[in-house]
Amino acid sequence: MDRVHAAVEAGRCVVALGAHLLQDPNVLLALRDRGEGLPAIALSGPAVASTYAPSADGLARAIGQTDGVLVVVEPESKDQSGLEKVAKLVQASSHKPTVVVVSRSPNPLLFSMLFRGLPLQMEKDKGPSYLKKLPKPSAESLAAAPSKADLKAAAAGQSSGKKAGVKRQFLGREEEVEALGALLGEGGPIVVHGPEGVGRNMLLDEVIGASSLKRLPDVILGRGTGFDSFIARLAHLTASAGANQLKDALSDTSTSPLAIVDAAIEALGAAESLAESVMVVQPLEAGIGRQLDFFRKDRLATLIQALLGNRYSLRLVFVAEGKPQAFDHEENQAARLFEVKGIKGRFFHEIFEAHRAPEFEREKFGPMADKIFGHPMVARQYAVEVRERDKGVDLVDDPKFMKMADPGDTGALRRALRQRLDGLDKKARAALARVAHVRLPLEGSVLADMGMARNTRLELMSAGLLEACGTDDNRLYRVHPLVKSCFKMREIADFDVLMNLAPMYARWSNKAEGLEKLVYAQEANRCFVGARRGRDTLKMDLPDNDADIEAITGMIRSKNPRFDMAQQRLGFLLKTYPANADAHLLNLELLRRLDAKKDAVEAAYETAMTQAPVAEVFQDACTFYLTRRSRPKAIEVLERATQALPNEARLKTRLASLLFRQGRRNDALELLNRAMEQAPMLPDAYGLMGMARMDEGAEAMPRAEELLREAVRLAPNDQVQIPRLVHLLLAKADAAEGLQREEILSEARELLARITRDDSKHADGFLLLARVEREGGNLDRADWLLKQARKHAGKRARIGNRLRYEWALVALARGDLDKAEKDMRDLIEKDPANAEYFASLSSVLEAREQLIPAHAELLRAQERVPANSVRGQQIVAQLQALQARIEAQAAAVAEGGVPSPLEQVEVAIKPPKAVDHVRTVRRRPAAESGAEQADASSPDVGDVPEALEAAAGAESAGEE
Repeated sequence: MDRVHAAVEAGRCVVALGAHLLQDPNVLLALRDRGEGLPAIALSGPAVASTYAPSADGLARAIGQTDGVLVVVEPESKDQSGLEKVAKLVQASSHKPTVVVVSRSPNPLLFSMLFRGLPLQMEKDKGPSYLKKLPKPSAESLAAAPSKADLKAAAAGQSSGKKAGVKRQFLGREEEVEALGALLGEGGPIVVHGPEGVGRNMLLDEVIGASSLKRLPDVILGRGTGFDSFIARLAHLTASAGANQLKDALSDTSTSPLAIVDAAIEALGAAESLAESVMVVQPLEAGIGRQLDFFRKDRLATLIQALLGNRYSLRLVFVAEGKPQAFDHEENQAARLFEVKGIKGRFFHEIFEAHRAPEFEREKFGPMADKIFGHPMVARQYAVEVRERDKGVDLVDDPKFMKMADPGDTGALRRALRQRLDGLDKKARAALARVAHVRLPLEGSVLADMGMARNTRLELMSAGLLEACGTDDNRLYRVHPLVKSCFKMREIADFDVLMNLAPMYARWSNKAEGLEKLVYAQEANRCFVGARRGRDTLKMDLPDNDADIEAITGMIRSKNPRFDMAQQRLGFLLKTYPANADAHLLNLELLRRLDAKKDAVEAAYETAMTQAPVAEVFQDACTFYLTRRSRPKAIEVLERATQALPNEARLKTRLASLLFRQGRRNDALELLNRAMEQAPMLPDAYGLMGMARMDEGAEAMPRAEELLREAVRLAPNDQVQIPRLVHLLLAKADAAEGLQREEILSEARELLARITRDDSKHADGFLLLARVEREGGNLDRADWLLKQARKHAGKRARIGNRLRYEWALVALARGDLDKAEKDMRDLIEKDPANAEYFASLSSVLEAREQLIPAHAELLRAQERVPANSVRGQQIVAQLQALQARIEAQAAAVAEGGVPSPLEQVEVAIKPPKAVDHVRTVRRRPAAESGAEQADASSPDVGDVPEALEAAAGAESAGEE
C-alpha cells in the first residue's frame, strides 16, 4: 500500500477499473477529486468521464516513466478482453510498472500469466473503499513530473529527442577509464584482457570516445579475416602516412612472409603521423591460439608477435581473454597489459532496475556479485531471468543459480542465452541470426534495412540477446560473440544472407574513402566468397586471399569434401601468390588426404619451405616425417629450420628432443642452452633439460627436479610438463618408503588432477594417474582410470601399447601371471627397443620363480637404457639383488635343502613395487630332492658362473 500511495503522490500511478465500478457514483467522485494526477482505465464498456479506453495514452503515467504502478481494481470475467489489452501494452513498454490487483477474491494464477515477469502484488479489499483511501497527487509533484506529451511518446515507444530502448549502461569503471586513457596517451601495442563478456569493448568505446583519438575500423579476426586482411590495412595506413615500405613489399607476390613482417614493423616505426589514430584488433585468440602461447606459428601469429614486441606511434589495441605468453625476457616486451575485471555489487541495482527486474533487498547484491565474480553480462542475464521467470525473485536466494567457478566460466550464461533464443519466435530469431552475420557494429537504420523492426530490436535488447555499443552520442548495435556462439552454424553462415550482405558492403565501399573503403571491400569479398559467388568479388590493389583460404578449408574438411575443386583453386592461388604459407599448408593437407605418393608430398614440402618459410611449415614437415618413422629426415628439416629462423626457440627444443632419441646428446644439450638463452620463460626448454638431467643418474636428480618444477611453474596446466614432473616423482617414490613415499604419490595425484578434471580430459594424465594408484595399491581405481584413458585417447596406437602395458602390470600385481606374461611378450614383439617391457617381463618370471630367465630379461633391459640414468641404476640394483638371490638358492641347493621364501633376498627395485606378488613354491619329493643334492654337491658356490649352472640344473630338474 505504501508503494501505491507514493506513486499516486508522485503522479506515477494509473488505475484500471472493472465495468461495474464505473456505475458507482462514489468511485466516480473519488476519481474526479484526484483529477489528471490519477488516470483511470475502463476495462470494458464505454469510457465515462475521467476515464480512458485501454491505450498507451491512458497508461502513460505508469509505463512512460520509471517506478510506475498500475492498480487493477475488481476486474470481472467480462473485463477479460480489456485486461488482456492492458497487459499487452504493459509488456511492450520499455518501463515495466509494478502491478497491484485489488479484489475481494483475487486469482493469482490468472494475473501471473497475464503480467508474466512483472512485479505483482495482490490486495484483498473492496474497490470503492480502496480508492477512497488513495491520496491526492500534490501540485508540486505533478509540476515536477514529465510532460504529458513526453509520457505519451515514451508509453507509445516513440522518441522525444532521445533514443528509446534499453538504456546503455556503463557502471563502476571510473578508475579503469582513467588508467586506460593514460595508456592510450602513448603509442605502441596495448593488450586489454579479461573474461569474455566482462565489458572490454564497452570500456574501450567509452575511453576512445572521450579522447581526441580517431578510431579506425576494428580488425575482427576469424573466419575469412586473417593475415592478408590485417596486413593490407596496415599497408594502407602506413602508405597514407608516407611510409611505403610495407606497400612495396606486398606489391611483389613472391616476398616471403618474414620479409613482409619486417617491412610492416619498419613502416609503422616511420609513420609518426598515426599517433592520433587508434585501431582495435580482436579477438587475439583467433590469431595466436586459445592458449595465447603462439604454439602454431603461422603467418598471422608471426605478425602479431612482431607487433607485440615493438613500439610505434599507432595506438594498436589487442583484445584478449588472457595475457599472451611472452617466453623471452618480460622487460623486452613492448606490449602493455591492462586487465578488465568485474564490477562491484553496489552497481548491480542499476542493471536490475534498467531491465525491469522485481525489487528486492539491496543487501543481496553483494553475495550475488561474489557468486558471479561481478561479471556484468552475467548480471544482466540474471536480471532478465528474474524478470521473466515465475517467482523469479526466488532465484536471488538460490546459491547455485548462474554460479561461476571462475571469472571465465560462462557455462551457465550460455545455457540461459540458449533458452532465450529457443523462446524467440521464428521471425525474431531469423532477424537476430542475420545481424549475427555482420562483424562490424551497425546503426539502427541498418538493422531496419536488414529486416529487424524497431519493436523486435527492443525485444531482443530486453532479453539480453542484442546489445548497444558505441557511445551515447553514436549508438550502435551488435550481437555479442557469446550470443553468436549459441546459434547453429548454418544460422550464422547462411549462403542467402551472405549474398544479400555482399551488395550492401559493396555500396558502402563505393561511397566511402580511405581505410573504410578498403574495409568494406574486404567484407564484401568475404561475403561473396562465402556465398559461392567468387566471380563477383571486388578488385583491390592489395592482395587478400583470406576468404579463399577459408572456402578451400571447408571444401577439404567438410563431411562431403570436394577435393577436385580445392585442388583447382589451390593451384591457381599458389601460382599467383607463391609466398602464401596458409595456401601451402592447405595444399599439403589436401595431398595427405588424397594419399598422394611420397615423392609428390616431399616435393610440395620442399616448395613450401623454400617459398614460404614460416615456423608452422617446418613443424608440419617434421610431423610428416615422424609419422612415417623417418627420424633422420625430420632432424634434417628442423636443422634447416633453425638456420632459416634462428630466433624461433621452439624449433630448437623440438630438434633437441629428436637428437636425444638419436643419440646426439651433446648437440641436443647445446640447442637447449641456446633456446633457454633466447626464451628464458619457455617451459619446453626447462622440461627437456630436466629429462636430460634425469639420464645422468641419481646425483643429478636434484637439478632435474629443479628444472622440471620450473617448467610446471611457467605452465601450471600444461599437458606435457606435468607428466614429466610426475615421472620424476615416481622415480623418487621407487626409492622411498613409508610416509615419504605416500607424500610423493599424493603430490603426483594433485599435479595430475590439473589435466584430468573438468574439461582437461587428457589421456596421458589418466594413464599416469593409474600408475600412481597402482603403485599406491589401489588396483580397482587404477583399472577405472585406465578405462578413462582409453576413452579419451581416441585411435592413438602409441598410447594403446602403453595402456596394455599398464593393464599387464595391474594383472601382475593381482597375481594373474599368465595374462601379464602374454601381454609383455606381445609388447616386446611390437617394440623390442623398450627397456621397460623387458624389466617388467623379468618381474613376471621372477614371480614364477624362473630366476635365470628373469636375469636374462633384466640384462636385455639394461642394454636398452643409459647406464648412468636413474632407471639404469635401478635396473643394476635389481640385477644385483636377483643375482644374490640366485646365488643364495644355488648355495642352498648345494647344501642339500630348498630355501624358504622368508630366506630369499627381496628384489631391491621393481616396477610394481607397492603390492607383493603371489609366489609359487614347488615342493619336490624327498627322493628327488636327494638326487638333486647329490648332483649339485660338487660346484664351488663362490664361483658365480658355476653357481648359476647349478641353479639352472635345479630348475630344469624341477620342470622335468
